[in-house]
Amino acid sequence: SILKLASAQGYEEGMQRAKKEEAAKQQARRKQEEVQEQAIKEQKEEQEKIIEKMIQAVAKMFSCKKIHIGMDEAHHLGRGKYLDRHGLQDRFDILLSHLNRVCQIADKYDFEPMMWGDMFYRLANGGEYYEASSQFDASIKAKIPEKLTLVYWDYYSTEKEHYTRFIKHFKKITDNIIFAGGAWNWLGFCPDNAYSIKELKAAFEACWEEGIQEVFITTWQDNGADCSIFAVLPTVVAAAEFARGNFDADIIKRKFREVIGSEFDDFMALEMPDKLKTLEKNPQRYLLNPTKYLLYNDPFLGYWDSTINSDDLQIFKQSVERLNDCAHRNKEWKYLFDSIAKLALVLEIKFDLGLRTREAYQKNDRNTLHQLVFEDYPELIKRLRLFYSSYEKRWMKENKSNGFEVQDIRLGGLIKRVVHCRKMLKDYLQNKTGKIEELEECLLDFKGGKWATTFNNYLATVTVNKM
Repeated sequence: SILKLASAQGYEEGMQRAKKEEAAKQQARRKQEEVQEQAIKEQKEEQEKIIEKMIQAVAKMFSCKKIHIGMDEAHHLGRGKYLDRHGLQDRFDILLSHLNRVCQIADKYDFEPMMWGDMFYRLANGGEYYEASSQFDASIKAKIPEKLTLVYWDYYSTEKEHYTRFIKHFKKITDNIIFAGGAWNWLGFCPDNAYSIKELKAAFEACWEEGIQEVFITTWQDNGADCSIFAVLPTVVAAAEFARGNFDADIIKRKFREVIGSEFDDFMALEMPDKLKTLEKNPQRYLLNPTKYLLYNDPFLGYWDSTINSDDLQIFKQSVERLNDCAHRNKEWKYLFDSIAKLALVLEIKFDLGLRTREAYQKNDRNTLHQLVFEDYPELIKRLRLFYSSYEKRWMKENKSNGFEVQDIRLGGLIKRVVHCRKMLKDYLQNKTGKIEELEECLLDFKGGKWATTFNNYLATVTVNKM
């Protein structure tokens, strides 16, 4: 009985110690949570101070009272570290809380805020933006701040009915709508004015019919800001005429000549190197950028070689001739036409260089390999340096030097890689090496056909390895 009593006392003391330890842990956790909450509160207050300083700076610099606060494509809202700290929260409430505070700050400086409309649209439309849901939640309209304008942005259709449908959907969640279209200069070195003008013509016709009073045009600088912002002047002038209700192509061309002092069709030639001969048969048709991914396509790795159609080669020679003529006629814009002409001059050789190299190597065609080593590769290196010089001139004329370090690294690396590939070929030709590993491999089909495509990602173009 004494042993049983001692055992019971020991058990009771153990339980008491465990309870005290658990209480201490809970107290420590609460203290930690309080510290975290205080830190989050202070961080939030600091963020709001930064936002106010930004808006205050804008108020000092500009007389316009419209301000765009962005807030688009926040797909991970309420996730990540926020979810760790706060648990699962209503994502719409998180958005509204932040938005209301930003709008309050904007109102303090008499601004009329606008924001990209996709987040509200997604929340009302089951998470989708370009698909129309049967469960469209119009109750969101009452929760949107009164002075806020939503910007319906869309750059991806040439059908008026598409824009009409989405404008009608936006009207279900707000009375304050601005439309934003795109002048496509963000796929590489060349613009796509032909597509942009079709896209905006359809969008502006819908805006006219649906009573949308305000529109603006966006240009972006994805993946290196390769393309000149002035390359989309045909789209900008056309959009200005569309906004006036004028959709006549001849009048638009005449207005372009009056305003810009150049011919509309000359500027349209800036996209010519991307308009390959096989375009009419291509299932994609629009927004192709072979000048970007084929420029950086490795001569030995051949990542993009399966997309190459030999029928397309002639477009680069034709582009060089056309763009040089345009440069001669347009003295003010000579530098712009020259940079694209020099790019086409590079691709006139580089377009299928990898295919020709691999074929000659695998057939052990020594004569062709000799030509590649002593003619084609040296000429390509020369043309790449000419393109770099012309492109650098264009960049420095239009931009700050900030950002050109990216082009130095990319184009400088490309030139060095071509030099090294030539050395490896030369060593093989002179029997200094027994084989070239990259050229021993068979190519895989990247896309499923010899068609141009769209791929604006330098890092994923130059190598399949990690950089």
